[in-house]
Amino acid sequence: MKLELYEPIHHDELYRMLVSFSEETFDEGTANVDMFVKYHTHIYLAIIRDEVVGFTSFVINEYFGLRTPTIGNTYLYVKPEYRRSKALHLMSIQAGLVARDLNMPLEHYVASKESRLLTKRLKGRELYTSFEYSVEECERVINGLKNKVRIKE
Repeated sequence: MKLELYEPIHHDELYRMLVSFSEETFDEGTANVDMFVKYHTHIYLAIIRDEVVGFTSFVINEYFGLRTPTIGNTYLYVKPEYRRSKALHLMSIQAGLVARDLNMPLEHYVASKESRLLTKRLKGRELYTSFEYSVEECERVINGLKNKVRIKE
């Protein structure tokens, strides 16, 4: 098993990995590889015997100048049948190496119960929690608020 930096020759394999991640995490099954590559500073592919079995990606996040830049480990995905392999271990080591080499704090994003498990080895601080609300839910609340306060449109 090895980790390799993404190269355009791996476009199709990365696309398949992104779609799988999208399906598993967001129930979507969509991906735009070109946009994904454009907005990431580092993308590593986990490869076993010439088969791409996973990926991990990083972005420098400056928060529009609001705080010290960090290197964010934006996504980490390994095919289910390889999750007990060394892939996750190698990707975790790589995350530390990227942070060390760039001399930046590592930021890890939690998108599932499984990804929260990765935070247990490091001592860090939780910065924020994010929620997603449907358009219908927003509309319901807006209508409720409009009924409480008279607002001229």
